[in-house]
Order: sequence, then C-alpha cells, then structure tokens
Amino acid sequence: MGDRLPSCETFGREIGANKNTVSKAYRALSKRGYLSATPGRGTFVTAPPPASDRDGFLNEIESLLTLVVEHAYAAGISLDDLEQMVGNEIRRRYDRSRLRVAFVECNLAEATKFSRQLQGVLATPVEPILLDDLLADVERFTEQFDVIALDLSHLADAQERLRSSPSRNAEIVPLLALPDPSSLAEVARLAPETRLGVLTETPEGLGALLGLARSSTRSRPSSRRATDPTI
Repeated sequence: MGDRLPSCETFGREIGANKNTVSKAYRALSKRGYLSATPGRGTFVTAPPPASDRDGFLNEIESLLTLVVEHAYAAGISLDDLEQMVGNEIRRRYDRSRLRVAFVECNLAEATKFSRQLQGVLATPVEPILLDDLLADVERFTEQFDVIALDLSHLADAQERLRSSPSRNAEIVPLLALPDPSSLAEVARLAPETRLGVLTETPEGLGALLGLARSSTRSRPSSRRATDPTI
C-alpha cells in the first residue's frame, strides 16, 4: 500500500501492451478503490474497500484479464500455455481442500510439532520437511507444494537457494515460531543463580530467544550460536 505505479505509457511499454489498455485497467482499479490518482504526482496503491456489488467486480476482472491476455500475447505465450496457467491458478485458489502446504524446520521434531499446529488452524494437511532437504532439492519441493511455510530465522537461507530456481511455483511464507508456553514457564521457575544457556543458529533467533529468556527468569542467560567453534 502506498506504492507508486508507473505511468500508463511506461507500464504498457514494459509489458508490451497498449497504453490505452493500461489506462482502462487503472481506471477500473481506481473506481473500486484499489488505486488513487493525483494530478502531478501519479497513481498510488491504496487499501481495497470491502466488496459491495458483483457487477463492479466483474467489470474490474474483465479489465484485468484483458491486460493479462495482451501481456501474454506480446510475450509469445501460446493459447494452450495461457489456459493451463490460468486454470491451475483458479483451481489452486478456489479448491482450498487441495492446497498442498509444507512447514520447514531444521529438525524433524519441531517441523512435526508446528505442522500439526498449522494443520489445525488451516484445516488442511501440512507436511513437515527438513530445511536441509529443501535446500538440497529446492526445485522438487517448490513444485510439489503450493505453500511452503518456514521459521523467519530460515528465510535468508531459503531465499538464497531459491534464487537459483526462478521457475518455482510455491509461495514462501515466513512465520515467527516462538517457544511454547510450557517451556517458558519452566524457564520462569528457575532459581536466580541458575546458569542458563541459549543456543540458536542465527543472530536473529538468538536475539529473540534471549529477550524471551531474560523477561521470563531472574537468572542471567548466556548465549552461543550453533556455528560458534567453542561449542
């Protein structure tokens, strides 16, 4: 929200579409409240309003489809390939029961635990996979799943590997996985003189867990990263 869009002429040139077609799509989006055009400043993305009338949305979708088809035609995409892409996306979005979801962690116990939690929230099967397995064969997993969720601390590693697989289909969703309340309760019960160590794999995870540990106990936790040669 708040991003500035290129001019109709610039955008049309970038995607190989007529600027009048782009202008039509911009006007349709502005009418629905998705865009805001200010003379002399440009066109900006705004928060979409709640759905109100079906006909308005159908007109908007028609304008966007026209833009997509013109873009695909200019790029040399065949009719069969375009129909397959659109059909796959429609089935993926409309049939939520067939959505293929995975949760990635560095150890199987954590991957299984969080997969079960996500499965309860999403009401769809979630398969646990190991981070090492994902990084070793990213193309297979990004083709096998529609959504791959992982802990925020693993996002940088995954993105680095995913750069070598631009054809991936899966949506990568980072999550912040915190310790369960029972573990924090055990930390809070520790005596003040207890020596508490915090071991993580990333600086981001270390900072987050240290903050939780210090707020939950009267002891002074020390920290180490898993890559520290003294461990």
